[in-house]
Amino acid sequence: MIKQMRYGNRITAMIAACCVSITVLTSGASFAFADSADQSSHDAAAQTTTVQVISSEAGDLSEAVDKGADAQEEVIDQADVVKSAGALQESDESSAAPSEPTVVSGADGPGQSVDEPGTPVLDGWVTDNDGFVRYYELGERLSGEQYIEDEVTGEYHWYCFWPEADDAMQVGWSWVPSSEGGKWCYYDAQGRMMYGQQYIDGHWYRFDDFTGVTTYGFSYIADEGKWVFYDEAMGWMLYGQQCVDGHWYYFDDATGATQYGFRYIPEDNKWVFYDLTMGWMLYGEQYIDEGWYYLTPYTGAVDYEWCYIPESNKWVYYNSTSGRMIYGQHMIDGSPRYFDDCTGKLLSSSEVVQKLLDVVYGTYGRNIDCPGELAANDGIVCPYGPCMSYVWWNFHHANLDLFLCDGMKSGYPHHNYDWYKARGRVSGTPRVGDIAFMRYFGWADSIGASVSHAGIVIAVNDNSALVVDALDAGIWPRWYGSWEISGYAHPYWG
Repeated sequence: MIKQMRYGNRITAMIAACCVSITVLTSGASFAFADSADQSSHDAAAQTTTVQVISSEAGDLSEAVDKGADAQEEVIDQADVVKSAGALQESDESSAAPSEPTVVSGADGPGQSVDEPGTPVLDGWVTDNDGFVRYYELGERLSGEQYIEDEVTGEYHWYCFWPEADDAMQVGWSWVPSSEGGKWCYYDAQGRMMYGQQYIDGHWYRFDDFTGVTTYGFSYIADEGKWVFYDEAMGWMLYGQQCVDGHWYYFDDATGATQYGFRYIPEDNKWVFYDLTMGWMLYGEQYIDEGWYYLTPYTGAVDYEWCYIPESNKWVYYNSTSGRMIYGQHMIDGSPRYFDDCTGKLLSSSEVVQKLLDVVYGTYGRNIDCPGELAANDGIVCPYGPCMSYVWWNFHHANLDLFLCDGMKSGYPHHNYDWYKARGRVSGTPRVGDIAFMRYFGWADSIGASVSHAGIVIAVNDNSALVVDALDAGIWPRWYGSWEISGYAHPYWG
């Protein structure tokens, strides 16, 4: 504000107390005198060059005032000049206003105004005073998910500016609301959304290749050819035994890959089997690799040795090493046993006998080279007759070799009789399926044998037995009385 002072000493005092400024306007022609307060506000409004002069001109004015009225008129005239200069300056400001500020933007922070008349217009990446990174477009702050181009690589990336955090750029885990309810995503140290498999804080995660959403549950990793499982709450990869939707699975301890087939669980000391297609644990009777196994209900553990199958009402036996069901004849716990060739069912003694008789019935009247076949199977042939070789032949063709002296192959009757006798399995009471032994005078005396003839009992009538044996007259059933029999050996039928 221009101060006009018309009264002698008052003008002198006011001028002496002021710091008089000479302002050189852009027109270069006029001067203005103003007090320091007015000059400060004027400097904020106009970009001009100002030279400040202290008190010398003010002293000259004081001398002019002391001269009287003429000096007063001179001061008044100079005040009028100042008014004119002020009016001219206001006219210049309105006609030559500064252009809109130019903002320099970049990744290092907010842009700065070249002219700096006020708050700059922010554009691009900005680290605000609170330390958080935000993104602006011509002064407008972006919010939510944004697809932004990398100015260096030209690639586009998804970023998240969280509205609840004043649109701060998110790093790490972030919940992104959507029309479907929202999704969990992960952003790297530069705020870029991550995709595919990622190792974070000691855990493997997978993020959808298109949406970046965290994957839960089963997922197929094509480039590694494996199915894995991500925790349905935390999203991280699981390992070892896991119960998923009511089924037990095993995920490799190192890779997380779903396991199939047989697997040993050391902490439970058991072998189990995981379905070859679905990967879940199986239970009960299972047909695997052309063999039957029994996987214990509830635990899935492979069963070994004896097992009762209630739904089939049968006893079976699983190999003590592999757990695979066995068939046919086997020595179990020191005794011969026979398991059905199709079902694996343990045959009862009567069923074993019937297998033997089915073969015996087919030999009536036949001329069979029993000694020759015995010799071909590394057996001992008796030179005194074919009777014991015939007995062996029937057991062999019924696949019951183990039931005849635990597999001994001898054509001498007394070798077999003595074997059973030593084990307490010879009596005077006949049973169907027994081996009947007789002793005739002749070669038995010459070699001191306990018996000299043998046949197979197919029927019993009181103390008499119907025996099929091999004599010179051929193979036929014959009745023998108790007085002719040295003893009946009882093969172990079960």
